[in-house]
Amino acid sequence: LRIVMPAHPGEYTVENMKVIDARGCESLSAFSSFKYTVYPEVKVILMHAEPASCTQSNASIQLQAQGGVNGSYEYTLLSNGQTNTTGNFMGLGAGVHYIAVRSGECQIQKVFEIPSNGPPKGLSIIEQNGIPVARWQAVLGSRAYNLRYREVGSNMPFVAINSISATSALLTELLPNKTYEIQVQAVCIDGNSTSWSEVINYTLSSSCLAVPFLQVTSLNATTVSLQWNKVSFGAICYIISFGKIGIDPSLWQQVIVPYSRNTYILSGLEPGQAYGIRMRTNCQICSSTGGSFSTWSPIQIFTSTFRLAELTDFTESWLWPNPAQNGFWIHIANQKVQSITFYDLQGRLLDWFSTKGTLESSQEGEALWISTEKLNPGVYLIGILGENQARYMHRLIINR
Repeated sequence: LRIVMPAHPGEYTVENMKVIDARGCESLSAFSSFKYTVYPEVKVILMHAEPASCTQSNASIQLQAQGGVNGSYEYTLLSNGQTNTTGNFMGLGAGVHYIAVRSGECQIQKVFEIPSNGPPKGLSIIEQNGIPVARWQAVLGSRAYNLRYREVGSNMPFVAINSISATSALLTELLPNKTYEIQVQAVCIDGNSTSWSEVINYTLSSSCLAVPFLQVTSLNATTVSLQWNKVSFGAICYIISFGKIGIDPSLWQQVIVPYSRNTYILSGLEPGQAYGIRMRTNCQICSSTGGSFSTWSPIQIFTSTFRLAELTDFTESWLWPNPAQNGFWIHIANQKVQSITFYDLQGRLLDWFSTKGTLESSQEGEALWISTEKLNPGVYLIGILGENQARYMHRLIINR
């Protein structure tokens, strides 16, 4: 037996009930009385009234009786006579929320706030290899970051570095002896951005960055080719200083090279001479005498090649045995041997096997033993410098 009752909320009493058959005839009549109750629907309404930046806006609600996920934030449930129920809200974004529970004409409501992460925190500056690096903490819900800076007290617009995918950024355009105010903000997944972080101040040290690497790439009797790694920022030009070993480096010649270059060819060298070379940067003006300089790079030493026509008569010197295996003897008439230098047949210095300075060797007129164990078999030119600056050249064959 199915009885259809009114569905409006309220309490109902049934006092008379008749059963009528399909022909409309009353086949059964009963007089009875019972009560029943229609409970009201309850609506739970959740609103993200004031969303904060960089938060998820995809919320869900789970209740004892009925709920939903990722809906319109309005859920209807049947109370089924329960006097109370509980629920969990999940995935709520930061910001101000409004929640209401409505049943018929009655409604209770509450406003609450979930704190926002806000702009990035922990902004700081460190230096790596002399380069300022800004670092900060990640913000939940962000997809990128923007950074801005300008000189303290300046009315110029901020310099912006946008769409930074990491939580750090190189600041390569800062100038020495300047103090900058720096801020960072997060760009949210939805495209909005947080407010800017608190300002931090940073002053780049007055020292320019030194040239990190300098090398001799090729040389001959009168020229040498140089190559170096460019300074990452701050430099306006390079200063090359070079001169003969034995002369005070402060008296060496200096050449100014534009910042855009990382190679240079020095000319005017004297054949068969040992030279030193070094570099530094100027971050203020292109001058070798004034401005803001870096420290000098370590001195590189090289020896220009000989010209055979300029050698002293080699009959005053002797080299034996030739061909040699593990070494050979050298003798210069009436003087000591000051240095030995090995070249290939093109006159290129084999600086990995060059001897520099005065050898602790023979007495005047005595022979000097030179080991060749580190040399591969082949033909070499041996440059010999005597203590009276006379130069000699021999062709040596190493045969094992």
